[in-house]
Amino acid sequence: MIQVATFYALFAVLAWFISFLISKRRHLVLAKSFHGPPALPLLGNALQFARISHNELIATVSELEKKYNSPCRFWLGTHLVIGVADADSMEAVLRSSENMDKSQHHTFFSDFIGGVFLAEEQFSVEKLIRGIQFSRIAEITMERSSKVWLHPNIVFNNTILGNRKNELAANILNFVKSVIKTRRDIKTNEKNGTAKEVKSPYKKFVRPYLDSMLEYAEEEKLTEDRLALEVNDLMVAGSDTSAVASSHALVMLGMDQELQDRVYAELREIFGDSDRPATLEDLAMMTQLEMVVKETVRITCPPHMARTVERDIILPGKGGAKDRIIPTGATVYMLLYNLHRNPKYWSHPDEFYPDHFLPEYEATRPKFSYLPFSYGLRICPGYKYGVYSIKTVLSTVLRKFKVKSNLDKNNLNFRLSIMLELADGYPVCLEPRIPAE
Repeated sequence: MIQVATFYALFAVLAWFISFLISKRRHLVLAKSFHGPPALPLLGNALQFARISHNELIATVSELEKKYNSPCRFWLGTHLVIGVADADSMEAVLRSSENMDKSQHHTFFSDFIGGVFLAEEQFSVEKLIRGIQFSRIAEITMERSSKVWLHPNIVFNNTILGNRKNELAANILNFVKSVIKTRRDIKTNEKNGTAKEVKSPYKKFVRPYLDSMLEYAEEEKLTEDRLALEVNDLMVAGSDTSAVASSHALVMLGMDQELQDRVYAELREIFGDSDRPATLEDLAMMTQLEMVVKETVRITCPPHMARTVERDIILPGKGGAKDRIIPTGATVYMLLYNLHRNPKYWSHPDEFYPDHFLPEYEATRPKFSYLPFSYGLRICPGYKYGVYSIKTVLSTVLRKFKVKSNLDKNNLNFRLSIMLELADGYPVCLEPRIPAE
């Protein structure tokens, strides 16, 4: 009886394996048209990535792409991944309206997203404008993404890392729920005529996003947890990324006084001795500062994006070469880190060089060589707001303070989070500006 059961079990496993090979046959055939590192049967290149930390992931993938050239091929187990880091391939991928689903790794975030300025000593400006708990969650999630054995939820949730992440995520969502409750109470008081009047020049024209979300939640009958996830998605996208970019820009300006003087001179031309808040018209005139922001985002934007291929993507061949196909079911891995450091598109790829965005240089670069906010239907919906908010923060600080930092711009270390961040933090020292300066 045991022998019969064993036979049927082995037969079932063999049948599954044959079926699996048939389903993967097309991937195996099409993958041959892409260069990539040697892969082991069933394991693929998983062991190659398993031996590195999440902070080493970008450097490892970057070197592989440089060795095998974009587009290149990796196997994570039996799953085909095509890495792209050139403007032409990026265009083919991002112009495809069918391939919009984010890859599995994005779901690792899904449980929590759908007086110091007068100090003479240095402090971390990042901690003033960024949540520490979210930063830790991002670190844990990036570490998980680099370790294949932690991908299954049943494994991850029973580890120390998983328990810590779940605890932090719960804290963040509880805070978001308190924000939602506060706004609901205000709306109730407004209906009852008991709300305090808030004077704002924008009140007549601008409707709070949270009010729209509350109405949407009521119409769609969203649960409190689901509403909290949706609201947190905006809070993360609208604050954390801007905080990292603002912090990085201040540090870079603190290390380059000549560049900072150029930016400050422009601000003096716009504002003179006035301490009035910046308007949209003022922000539009800050061309020097905008180049600083664009260069900051080139360096610090999410180093990679991944999409599940729902319909074959055709990569046009060049110079008589045949077209290549990224097949349905594969993952396309967009290496923004390499794209934004490709010497073909950038004269100083590894330096902080805002002149990359002088009009005469921008006009010569391919459209898809600069993609910090993605493109098409998946473009960041708040990218203009993000740029405006960063310019507002930077211009406000620079008008009042001279920024200094003791970091060495030729010896900066980065760590991988949602964005690329400075491993040593963002230490700056602020000196009050003399009024006539």
